[in-house]
Amino acid sequence: VGTAIAREPRERPGAGQARVPASHRVAAMSVWSLLVPGFASPLSADELAGLACEPEVESRLVLGKLGAHWVLEHGPFESKRLEKLPNEDWTLLVQDVDKWVPEVASLLAPLRWLPDWRIDDIMVSYAAPGGGVGPHVDSYDVFLLQGEGRRLWRIGKPGKPQLVKNSPL
Repeated sequence: VGTAIAREPRERPGAGQARVPASHRVAAMSVWSLLVPGFASPLSADELAGLACEPEVESRLVLGKLGAHWVLEHGPFESKRLEKLPNEDWTLLVQDVDKWVPEVASLLAPLRWLPDWRIDDIMVSYAAPGGGVGPHVDSYDVFLLQGEGRRLWRIGKPGKPQLVKNSPL
C-alpha cells in the first residue's frame, strides 16, 4: 500500500515552476490506471515537471538510449535541469501523482472494487522520442492508460525473465 501524504496541498506543488521544452511535447505520457474511453490527460507535461522539482514528491529521470548505456537520476530536480534536457532519449517518472492532483486521483474510481492493499499509486511518466524504461517485469498489477503522444506497449509472455544484476531501475 502506498504511503498517503498527510496534508492536502492548497496548491499543486510545482505548478508553473518548471517547463518541458516545446520540442518534447509530442512525447508520450502514460498514467498507470484503467483504460477510460475518451481519456484526456489531466496533467500537462509542464505540471509533471513542476511536481518533479518538489522535495516531497518522488521522481526519477532515465537518460540514454534503450538497449544501450543509460543513467538514472533521482529528484527533486532543479527546473533548469529539466529545461536543458536533450530532444530525445529520456523519460521523467513521478510517483504518487494521485496524492497531489485530484483529477489524477479520480482515475482510481473505476478500480475501487479492488481491495486497498492492491492499489499503490498512480505513477505518471513522460518520455521524449527514444525515451523509455525498456522491457521490465513488475511484481504488482499494472493498469496502463496512454495519455498524450504515441507509444508501442507490449506485454510479454510469462516466464523467467533475465534480470540485470545491480540495476538501479
